[in-house]
Amino acid sequence: MKVEVPASGPFTAGALHGGVRHIEHDVSFMRGCSIKAISYVGPGSPDGEGANDSNLATFLMSYACDTFNARTMSMSPRGSYVYVLEHAPDRSSDGSGWVTRSFGNG
Repeated sequence: MKVEVPASGPFTAGALHGGVRHIEHDVSFMRGCSIKAISYVGPGSPDGEGANDSNLATFLMSYACDTFNARTMSMSPRGSYVYVLEHAPDRSSDGSGWVTRSFGNG
């Protein structure tokens, strides 16, 4: 898997790698699929939601599926998801320091 998290903007490289770990936990239902890449796109949300929230970050996760299960049957064999994560260590349930604010097809 390719991971791109430049140490720039409001987040440290370590914090951004926590975002990658959070996304990996979030997509654990995708058995039979592989994550091809996770990239940090930038601070904030791509649709401008929460533009003043300095704790938001956008990531792009690309995947490919060879086999499908009940939760992935409606997915395309290849695609991507845009994740908007909030850096909130006090609310993170997986120890990554992040919570998912929204996600959808990219």
